[in-house]
Amino acid sequence: MLNEIFEIYSRQGESLTGIGIREAALPVPAAIDILNLFINERILVLGGDIYIKKDNYFYQIYDNWYYEGSNLFNSIDKAMHYFISNKIRECICIFCFEISDKGSTRIDL
Repeated sequence: MLNEIFEIYSRQGESLTGIGIREAALPVPAAIDILNLFINERILVLGGDIYIKKDNYFYQIYDNWYYEGSNLFNSIDKAMHYFISNKIRECICIFCFEISDKGSTRIDL
């Protein structure tokens, strides 16, 4: 499953280095696919930032969400609910997450 996650990021992820951020962002449909894979890998989603791409440039719209709990399913549910309730479609997303299997390692992509 981790290979699938990395493949989605490599195929559909877009680098934000042009705006000084060393992370990859995903289009919302790919982000939703990733959330489903996170469940199987026990990856806790801590939050996400939303950007809009216009004329090949990324703009932060200062829209985000965060999760402070430790329940894997609640963290995924909060992210999914955010996308659905805000009808976010044409944006891209950066996730901040931790792999909760052995200890906690925070990873920003």
